[in-house]
Amino acid sequence: SMEGGMMASMMGKIIMNKGESYVVRDDDKTIFLMSDEDLANSEQPEVKDLEKIEGESREILGYTCEAYRMKMIQNGQEMNQVVWATRALKAPVIDGAAAAGMNQGMAGLKDLDAFPMEVEIELAGMPIKMVLSVSELKMEKPDPGVFAKPKGYEQKPFSEMMKAIRN
Repeated sequence: SMEGGMMASMMGKIIMNKGESYVVRDDDKTIFLMSDEDLANSEQPEVKDLEKIEGESREILGYTCEAYRMKMIQNGQEMNQVVWATRALKAPVIDGAAAAGMNQGMAGLKDLDAFPMEVEIELAGMPIKMVLSVSELKMEKPDPGVFAKPKGYEQKPFSEMMKAIRN
């Protein structure tokens, strides 16, 4: 889950479970369902360059992480990132409509046999750096209630949420 910051406030809770992906926004009691059609209509991030930054490492939550420089292209925009990843953990392979973007992008890094613990993203054309950090890591199986769709929430296609974000 994402807590705090720009991404969480724009998106809401991102849930991926057993091939189903959706976003829960508690503020307007809406569930945005991600579908294969939504994914087909959006450009997925493409890793153009991934290289280890030699001699750079740091400890995050007790795991030694190495630095990697990554260049991604999405919607014609280039994003330069520094990824701090540990080889002590492996990123899960995600199923469902959101899988392509998550497995390739920040969460999965399919081209890197390591688990990303922190990602520093330079946003294209903006003097802003967004930092996504793992702040808590639990190895036990989560309560199934975490994945339940809240009752009484309106369900809409994910494309509607993306239109609202772009406007």
